[in-house]
Amino acid sequence: MSMKRRIGGLIGGAAALGLVLLGLPGATAQAASPHKPARGPAPGYTFTVTNTGTNVLSLGTSSFLKTETATGTHATGTGTHGLTASSRIPAGHVPDIGTGENVAGAPGPRGKGRQPKPSAAAIKAVTTAATTKTVSAQVTTSANPSLASTAGIDAYAEGVLHPVTVTGVAQPLPGVDVEPPDQGLCSNGTKVMEVNNEVMQVFTAKNLKALGGNGMALERLFKTPEIFGGTGHSGINVQGDPRCFYDPASGRWFASQIWLDESGLVTQYGWAGVFVAVSETATPMGRWYVFFIPDMSDAKATTTCNNLPFTTLPGVKKKHGRANPCFGDQPLLGVNGNSVYISTNEYSIYSGTLGGAANVYFLSKSDLVKGEASPIFWAHPGDTVARPGAPATHTALHYPWYSIVPAVSAGTYVSTNTGTLYGLSNVTFTTTGGTQGAVWQFTNTAAVTGLAPHITGSVAVVTTVAYSEPGLATQKAGPVPLGHFWRLLADATTAKHPYSTTKPMPEGKIATNTDRVTTAAYDPATGAVWAGINTAVTHTTQTGIAWFSGVPRGVGATLKVSTVTSGVLSATTGANVFFPSITFTSSGKGLMDYALTGTTYFPSTAYSLLTGTMPTGIHVARMGAGPEDGFTEYQYETTPTAAFYRPRWGDYSTALAAGTTFFFASEMINQSCSPGTFGTTFTCGGTRDRTANWGTSVNMLPATG
Repeated sequence: MSMKRRIGGLIGGAAALGLVLLGLPGATAQAASPHKPARGPAPGYTFTVTNTGTNVLSLGTSSFLKTETATGTHATGTGTHGLTASSRIPAGHVPDIGTGENVAGAPGPRGKGRQPKPSAAAIKAVTTAATTKTVSAQVTTSANPSLASTAGIDAYAEGVLHPVTVTGVAQPLPGVDVEPPDQGLCSNGTKVMEVNNEVMQVFTAKNLKALGGNGMALERLFKTPEIFGGTGHSGINVQGDPRCFYDPASGRWFASQIWLDESGLVTQYGWAGVFVAVSETATPMGRWYVFFIPDMSDAKATTTCNNLPFTTLPGVKKKHGRANPCFGDQPLLGVNGNSVYISTNEYSIYSGTLGGAANVYFLSKSDLVKGEASPIFWAHPGDTVARPGAPATHTALHYPWYSIVPAVSAGTYVSTNTGTLYGLSNVTFTTTGGTQGAVWQFTNTAAVTGLAPHITGSVAVVTTVAYSEPGLATQKAGPVPLGHFWRLLADATTAKHPYSTTKPMPEGKIATNTDRVTTAAYDPATGAVWAGINTAVTHTTQTGIAWFSGVPRGVGATLKVSTVTSGVLSATTGANVFFPSITFTSSGKGLMDYALTGTTYFPSTAYSLLTGTMPTGIHVARMGAGPEDGFTEYQYETTPTAAFYRPRWGDYSTALAAGTTFFFASEMINQSCSPGTFGTTFTCGGTRDRTANWGTSVNMLPATG
């Protein structure tokens, strides 16, 4: 660390695991008074992001090293009517944390995965907005000749790229299988890197062909133990929610993922935190510097969180109290001229209540690019920044703010060259809908290099179209071989089991998760920032995308947002569109991509071009080949005491602009096969795994196409 920085600081397992449009004109920024309702345009609410006095942990370097395929083959049965015990699947589960509050698998504060239906009032509000403020778009299925598309990583390939080892010995395929994939994407215009909850893969941008023979497990990139304790040790660790980003200013690739030690052993990394890796050169297929950010809510013992050791777990009486670590779920990655930005949604693991608080971290980009440990700048606005118009106090389930998503465009997360970074979020950490959104501004990010005493954060609230939490999305009927054999394969056929019948099950539905902001983007041509949100449209079985945009003006306490527009994108055919991602080129060409599914569509990848202040059209980029048929569709059948049904789908899609080209990706289904074919090898010819058939797409479209 330089002396200048110092002065600046003084100043300042092998089992399956589940992890229509019309702009709304003219709304302006709401007042940011902590506890009083807004009355017209008013200054932004300001706070500071300061040096914690703690540096990231430097973990050395890792190297891209393609996976050596494990020996052995997928377990086989003896045909559709002769399944053997050795071919039965382990009961799948999504990883939980602590005492079972399923945060990693169920984002948002609705507790143990419940998927409540939107209230009648919320649906009515959206319906009214849809009839007066929005226009539905027809789904265009004809292929765009300018678009190139390829199937990305799928459940089978994940098992090949991530073989299981126990005490260092490779086990027969399949490897660790997680649902959903939680896919990320990044590109420098020459190469494209896809990541998911377990593995990474690199493609050429020219023809989207996979490079390097195959990809590798993320444990090799981040230098971590095998995910979910696959090495057979007593510890259980959760990793995932990966993001990646190429920074054209430094010519380096960045990647991040969550960490949680569920066992309470408190390994070298501590309870929880975020891994960050930076490529040593301009290629993602070389050496990477690896760092770890210990969870600051743990380290600083804020609110109910602490970093007490394993011996002080609940039920173990010790004089120092009980361990109650925090978990920073769904870390989001951003990069600007000075800094690397991470935001998380913070949960207390053993508190007995499930709430969430938005946290933001800033690191020095120049330090990380050189392989040096950066100081950690941190703020927890979910605990400390009051929501304008909100009561002075809030319950654990209604913290203000949620997922402060960094705004991206044309390969950079910075709006200007002055060190400003923008983000967008919901106003309340909840899933009950709303009519407001938040625009965040972070200035003086040079503080991370010692050139300023602190980073100034400010937030302004805007009025948006009404949105509400959507229900489960329908999908087209088709063969679901895992559903056909589920009760038999999961040993749910005994007379004592409530579901003792072996009757085949139909295809299920797809979770659209919460009504949080899932994407943020900056349009360099207009200076506007954009956000997208999943929302119910006209009834609980149709999901659309609410969006809002506005132009931030002023700095810090003078922050306002003008020219606000918003609306809802939906399909006239009754199809569902959800998990949007928005991006812009440097000249202001825009694209929004998302997943599409419905009674006449298998889960597919689709997109809209952004024209002026709204999306136009719904275009299928890659058509799905079959229905979702993963274990979380049926898992509740073997746990009849569960009070919820939560099929899992990825929490986001990804769209980015590299030069004048759009690259985008989403989860979809690329395969289908009959129960008979599935029953012979459980892989359907290497197109799926025994417990999951999810797939992904990687797409490329010239901005003029």
